[in-house]
Amino acid sequence: MGQSSPQSGQVFAFDGAGRLTTVADTYSSACSTRVYGFDTDSNRTSLASYPAGTGGVCSTGTTPVTVSGSFDGADRITSTGYSYDTLGRTTTVPAVDASGIGSHAGTTGAVTVGYYANDMAASQTQGGESVSFTLDPAQNRIASQSDNGTVTVNHYDDGTDSPAYTSSTAGMVRNVPGIDGTLAATIDPAGTVTLQLANLHGDLVATAPDDPAATGIASYSESTEYGTPRVAAAAPDSYGWLGAHQRSTNDLAGLTLMGVRLYNPTTGRFLTTDPIPGGNDNAYTYPTDPINKLDPTGKWCLLGHNPNGSCRGSGVWNKIWNWVKNRWHTIQHYGLRCFVGGAAGATRGGGWYGAAVWCVSSVAASEV
Repeated sequence: MGQSSPQSGQVFAFDGAGRLTTVADTYSSACSTRVYGFDTDSNRTSLASYPAGTGGVCSTGTTPVTVSGSFDGADRITSTGYSYDTLGRTTTVPAVDASGIGSHAGTTGAVTVGYYANDMAASQTQGGESVSFTLDPAQNRIASQSDNGTVTVNHYDDGTDSPAYTSSTAGMVRNVPGIDGTLAATIDPAGTVTLQLANLHGDLVATAPDDPAATGIASYSESTEYGTPRVAAAAPDSYGWLGAHQRSTNDLAGLTLMGVRLYNPTTGRFLTTDPIPGGNDNAYTYPTDPINKLDPTGKWCLLGHNPNGSCRGSGVWNKIWNWVKNRWHTIQHYGLRCFVGGAAGATRGGGWYGAAVWCVSSVAASEV
């Protein structure tokens, strides 16, 4: 499996469990090869980066730079510099895994993170810099962000966690969705429209002026498979990797605001445990096939995600799923009855929704 872009090309290989194990990455006419190793819980135990061979070709015969990882029984990283609170939330990420990007590219050192009671990020500090967050009344979206004292307020017009516009002392910035609901353009305080150009993965890789006279793009940037910018200083402050889904990197240490959790592209892991058990291979890891799978909300969704990053069918299907999870043994006992009734419900025009409702009502009746 492979892909290409104006500046690079990649060839991917996967193991029998569907995990990305090898990336042959050609960039600026030279190929580097990254080889990932995993334990049985899909924790990344090694990353070997092989420089190009003679003539810039892909090779695993050169001397690699290897990064190793160790983990405890709860799948927490035990490498030097990491610390956790009693709820398993990462409170310190060492400098080696905390690389600032964009306007924070020069900020170095370990990053410390504070949390709200619901595990959402409350604060970050690194190298004398500080970022803090407030939550909306429902406590599931970021209401405002203070970056070294500069406050930006998020404004929402739907049920997603993607701001429709933001406001600060500099003025208002409008985020304009495209026909599929993902970010297509931004409008700055002066009214200037900038087109946001995404690749098929949903990464914003280029910007262009909304001007018929424009002869080319205004900026271009790429990220590697887990979201690490190729050039940290050139990475966008807000939306880059998964930027079409408005996953922001406008914070410290290159961390991504991935829905209800913070994600670290350096390690391919979240800083807190999955609020919905079983969402990924373990409670901390991002999907180990980051090319074909996304987790933009930081939590598992039964039917996957909509193009705008929200859970697909979250209102009905996730409620049904949570109900079913809590009564799984009863459903197993009444499985045949549920299956037959569900099939009948689907036949009468209800489709899968009718089948699920019939199944739930059937099991519910058995519990009365």
